[in-house]
Amino acid sequence: MWTFPGNLRLQGDSGRILAQLLEEVKKRATPKFKEAAAKRVEAMSSERKAWREHATKARLRKGKPDEINPHLHFL
Repeated sequence: MWTFPGNLRLQGDSGRILAQLLEEVKKRATPKFKEAAAKRVEAMSSERKAWREHATKARLRKGKPDEINPHLHFL
């Protein structure tokens, strides 16, 4: 991805780099950081659940003849 500015660009195995990054974040994480992260995960989980419920309801609405419904999936 070269479409955004960056201070440093490195080439490498993304899986290995992300594992190293996660290890370093865990080392530096303070209790306050861990608490904030847990709250964010909880909020995102709630948002995801609400989104899925909304998507299911939207998909189940049959709509009107000749009306476009982007929530229906055709096989």
